[in-house]
Amino acid sequence: MSIKNLLPGKIGLGGAPLGNMFRAIPEEEAHATVS
Repeated sequence: MSIKNLLPGKIGLGGAPLGNMFRAIPEEEAHATVS
């Protein structure tokens, strides 16, 4: 069984860490994460 059958929707990447909610994220690291 493929992962697409188990999880038919899109998997999201929570945005809280990118918004510096838990710790400061350097701009370059944030861009590299979403690129």
